[in-house]
Amino acid sequence: MKNLGISYKDIELINLAFIHPSYSNEFLTTKVHNERLEFLGDAVLSLITVEFLYKTYPKMHEGNLSKRKSLLVSESILASICKEIKLNKLLLIGKGEEATGGRERESTLANLLEAFLGALYLDQGLDFAKIWFLPYLEKKLKKFSEIQESKDVKTLLQEFSQKKYKIVPSYKLVQESGKEHEKIFRVEVSLLNWKAEGKGKNKKEAEKEAARILLQKLKITKKTRK
Repeated sequence: MKNLGISYKDIELINLAFIHPSYSNEFLTTKVHNERLEFLGDAVLSLITVEFLYKTYPKMHEGNLSKRKSLLVSESILASICKEIKLNKLLLIGKGEEATGGRERESTLANLLEAFLGALYLDQGLDFAKIWFLPYLEKKLKKFSEIQESKDVKTLLQEFSQKKYKIVPSYKLVQESGKEHEKIFRVEVSLLNWKAEGKGKNKKEAEKEAARILLQKLKITKKTRK
């Protein structure tokens, strides 16, 4: 953790953020793990992100703010930040989970980042957590702003894939969860070896988020399309 330049008050609390449930089940008698911190970190992440967007776009409608929030807190983006600061290298994970690629799984990495953010909030306070995390949000938002928002992202991705590879991207529903009136859909979009996942309140919304995230991964912007 030295590479982050943080002096922790409670190192045991910070260490808890890196204990995956699979590690706890295999190696610990107390069965402690990072899921409670992940729960807290999810709320902290949401607050920081919403406040950041609210101040960044003072005239933007709530619906568009919500769309940007869903992009910034998507598993793909959180996982990329987690890898960027190498938190995944410190994750304690069970042998079975490790063998099946759990250390590199986007959902695992996103959960780890949330757990660490929750621990950081408890250890250092909300202001410190904001100062630490905002640069990563700003960096990701800058990349998103380069994507042509005026055109439907699914159309943009399809035009790119047809022009460059003579194929179209494919979408697959990977999960449908929640109560009937509060369902969450998760959709995966694939283009050759590239993949991205999006989630939304319906399949169309989830497909758009997945397409937008894949465009960001491929660095498709107005400039690259000219």
